[in-house]
This record gives sequence, C-alpha cells and structure tokens, in this order.
Amino acid sequence: MTQLMGQIARRNNIEVPLEVLQNFNQATLHHKSRPGSLVDPMTALNCLSRASTSTTTLAPGTVMTAITGGLKVGMNFSLPLFLSSGAMASQVLNDAARQIKENSSILQEKLDALKEIIKQFAQLKHVVENLGGYSASINTEEQDLVNYIISTCEDPKLAEWLQEKANQVEFINLLRYSLRYLRSILESEDRTRWEDKDHIHIVFVAHGGVTDTFIPTSSMVPIPTIRDTILYSPWNCGINAHVASGIAVGSIKPHHRRFEEGEPNVLPEDWNRMRKSTFHKISEITVHPVSRDEPVWKAFQELFKANKLQKEDRIIIPYLQEDEEEDEEEDEEEGCRFYVFVFAMSWIVMLWGKTATIHLAACLNRRYNLWRNEWAAQYAYTEDGVYMTADMDAIEIDEELHRAIKSMFDRRVVAREGRGPM
Repeated sequence: MTQLMGQIARRNNIEVPLEVLQNFNQATLHHKSRPGSLVDPMTALNCLSRASTSTTTLAPGTVMTAITGGLKVGMNFSLPLFLSSGAMASQVLNDAARQIKENSSILQEKLDALKEIIKQFAQLKHVVENLGGYSASINTEEQDLVNYIISTCEDPKLAEWLQEKANQVEFINLLRYSLRYLRSILESEDRTRWEDKDHIHIVFVAHGGVTDTFIPTSSMVPIPTIRDTILYSPWNCGINAHVASGIAVGSIKPHHRRFEEGEPNVLPEDWNRMRKSTFHKISEITVHPVSRDEPVWKAFQELFKANKLQKEDRIIIPYLQEDEEEDEEEDEEEGCRFYVFVFAMSWIVMLWGKTATIHLAACLNRRYNLWRNEWAAQYAYTEDGVYMTADMDAIEIDEELHRAIKSMFDRRVVAREGRGPM
C-alpha cells in the first residue's frame, strides 16, 4: 500500500517519502471520519484492504492469468477440459472479462482515493510549514488543520479539549513552537551518520509538576510516530541540573541516579517508559515555560541561535516564554498539559516522515494530593522534598548547556526541599 502511494505521489510530482506515507497510514487508517474533516481517511484507505485480484476455480490444474491495465485475474482450471468445451471456454472468458471490468473500476476508486490522500497530506504539511510566528488567533487554513486533527484523534479527552476555540489557538501555537526547534533536525543533512537515520530523540526541558487528574498512559504515545515517551524521576520527585544535563545529552543511565532528602518507595531498574507501562493511568503532567526574567531564558535563546541545542540525532527543546506573550505571573495550578505538547510534536514528526522518542527533563512534584498507591502501581514515588541527582563524574555533560540548566533546576530544587505541594 505504501509503495503504491509513493508511486502515485511521484507521478503527481509530489515529494512524499515512503516512510511518511507509512506513518500517515498508521495514523489515519483506523480512525473514523467526522463531518467537516478535510478527507475521509476510512473511506479512502478501506479500498486498499480489498484484494485487487479475483480467482475463478474450475478444477485443479494449469493457471491462466489475464492481465488488463495492470490488473491480474487468476483462473485455476484444467486446460484440456477448457479446450474440449467451447461453451465452457466462452463462459469462462465472459466471466473473466466481467471480473476484469469490475476490478478495474475498484482499482480506479483506490487510485483516486490515494491521490486525494496524498493531495490532502501535501496540504496539511504546507499549512504547518507556513504557520509563522506566535498568534492569538487562527485563520481558515489553520482551522481546517485543527478540524482534520480532531477528526483523526483517538483520545476522547484530547478531542474534547480541542473543541474549545482558545485551546485550538494554543494547539496551533504549540505546533509553531515545536516546528521552530524540530525543523533543523528533521531536515538535517547529517542524518546518514545516525544509528537510525529516520529516528530522532526529542528532549523537552521545562518546569514541571503533576496534578490530581489521571490520564491514559497511551496519551503519552498518541500515534506510532512516537516510539516512546520516557520519564526519569519517580512521581512527586524533583531533579537537579546534573540529571537534567544527563538527560539532555543522553548520557545518564539508571545506575547513575542518587536521591537526596529521602528515597523512593522502590527503585525500578529502568526509567518510566510509557510504551512499556503495564498500568493504564498516569498523573497528568503540566509543564511551565521559563519566564523572560529568568537568566536561563537568555542562555537558551543564545544556544538556539548558535545551533547548539542539537546533538547528532538529539534535539533539545527548552520551553520558553514567547517574546509575543504578555507578561503574566505564572499560575502554578495551570501550565500546559504535557500530553498536548507530545501530541503536537507527534504531528510534526509524522509530517516529516520520521519517528521519535521523547525524553522529559522536568520535576514531577505534586500540586495537590499524594497518590501513593497509584504511583507505586504505575512506577514509583517519593515523599515531599526528595529530589534525584547523579554523580557528575560518572556522566558526560555539555558544559555550556549545563551552565544554562543549572540556574533553572537547582533554584527550584532548593525551593522545594522540605515542602509539600507548590
């Protein structure tokens, strides 16, 4: 199916990599279309699951194949019997001709559906590529994009959230923000040197916390484009700059972790990988941007402009307050739902024909209640005031990046020591 879509794309002078079509199929094949969507993915792709060949069996023996317009119709029958009976031969050929005509019509429907999918795919990518900068509103094309995303969204909670106009504006801005950092690595000419040239690692660096709301674990790996989303600390646990720096460059391993001011209830052997989680619910994680009055805001801006946030197949996305956003006092009870950010990044990665693993470098301290039983069942947890650190001599870090991260995390770790929810 993907190969055929690729051929049609090339014939229509549309450059769509086969991997993109494969990811696009996986993301839309099993979704039901809703009224008003840009394209009906179920109708378009259902045709592809039907066989384009038909076999009429008369008796074991020789196989005769009639090919018309590239459509193959197999007829398995006894050749001597066929030749000895003019009536049978006439009937078989008439049946074959009728079947070829019917299958040709079906095949044309398939091709038309594929052409429509490719056309709409190109339109989706064009809209995303040209989103521009931060905006407090969305235009008609962006609204169509949101409608299509809603129509293919499997997560009822997220689909409901996207119904609100203010949330639609926020989501489009998250797409803009994600693309700003991801474009360089998605279009990198150096990817042939990577272990997996079509897979990237996204490290999301932010102030974080968890709420009293629980969401499906699947929300953190919304489509096959996202191979995994990895959390590093236990629930209700902070991290310091050593850990955040190790996550950023991919050098920290489970045996490097240490804990200050307490210990987790258990110490799992691996990180908290959403794909492998056997518990179907996790606490909702909220992320908060670095404000412009924090020293790290300017440091990250300079690192981004100097192209120092990409490390081979790894891109670091710091969550920074936008230049255009109004200065507002951060509300610790609000923030952006991290799974919404994951969903936005998954669409960017899919449209560029790649896959990704997302790594979260953020504290997971509680805002309200301690959910000891739930957190213990899903992974692990700590009591208030505990934070995770690592031996700096044991992990590789980027000195310039570490200096930027240090003021961001260590300040908040100190603020949380010995305290409950913030």
